[in-house]
Amino acid sequence: MEKNNYLRSFQKKSDSELKSIIENQHQFTQQAIDASNHILTQRGIVKSNRERIENHSLMEKDETIENETSEDRKKDSNNLGNNKYITDDPNAPELYSKRAVYVLTILFSTIAGTVLMMHNLKQVNERKARIHVLVFGILYPLTIMFAFALLDIRSNLGMVFALLGAVILTEYFWNKFIGKEFLYRKKSSMKPFVVSLLIVIPLVILLVLIEN
Repeated sequence: MEKNNYLRSFQKKSDSELKSIIENQHQFTQQAIDASNHILTQRGIVKSNRERIENHSLMEKDETIENETSEDRKKDSNNLGNNKYITDDPNAPELYSKRAVYVLTILFSTIAGTVLMMHNLKQVNERKARIHVLVFGILYPLTIMFAFALLDIRSNLGMVFALLGAVILTEYFWNKFIGKEFLYRKKSSMKPFVVSLLIVIPLVILLVLIEN
C-alpha cells in the first residue's frame, strides 16, 4: 500500500468509526477512505465488499471532477500553495500552506520557513524529516553568510538565496516528506507572520542605529 499518513492515527479508531468513514465517502479524502479499508481488512471486518467500495469511490471522484467549473480550475492553477489540495475533511492534518512557507521565507529568512515546515512535518508524523529540515534551516543561512564574508560580497544577492531557500523548502522537502498531492486543512499563517515581524522590526531598527 502506498504511503498513507492516516494509517497510524486511524489505528485508534473503532470499527464503527472506520465504517462510518467508508459509508460517507463524499465527506472524506481518498487517503482516509483507503486507510479505513486497509485497517478493517487487517481486522477481518472488510473482505468481499472491498472492491465494491473502492469502485464506488472512483465513480464519485470522476463525477466530482466532471462537475468542476472552469472558474474553479483557473483559481486552482493560479495558487502557488496548490489550494486544490486543501480540504475541509476534519480528519486531515492542519498544515501551513506552501504559499505561507514560501512567503515567510522570502520576507523573514529561511529560518521562518523552516519553523513552519517543522510544524507541518510534526502534523504528518515525519520526525526524522523534521531533523533534516532543521539542519537545513540552520546551515543554509550560515553558509550563505560565511560565503559572503569570505568572498567579501556586497550585493543584493540575499534575495536570490532567500528565493532559493523557499523553493527548496516547498518543492523539495514538502514534496518528498509530505507529498506533492497530499490533502490537508489550511492553518492560518497570521500568528507566525506577526511573530516574525515583531522579531525583525527591532533588528532593522538596531542596524539602522549602528550604521548612523
